[in-house]
Amino acid sequence: MKNVLIHYVRESRGRRRGQLRGVVVAVPDLATKWLTGWSFCRTPLDSFDKDMGIKIALGRCYSPTRAIMPNDVKPVFEHMVARAEKYYK
Repeated sequence: MKNVLIHYVRESRGRRRGQLRGVVVAVPDLATKWLTGWSFCRTPLDSFDKDMGIKIALGRCYSPTRAIMPNDVKPVFEHMVARAEKYYK
């Protein structure tokens, strides 16, 4: 995974504050400058797996269908878009 930007989503409130809950990735693309994808673990009883999360996020980068993004992921996703604009010039 060369030139892949990865940013993890952490739990921002509640008893499990700071625990990893998701991941947002950005990868370079020839047609557009970059593609972004995300993965999120919703249930509090489920644990987040980094490798599986990155695979799901990369799959969503190249998927033609768009899933509804959770509200906890949106600020991290917007930060990743700004970061990818600077990185993939």
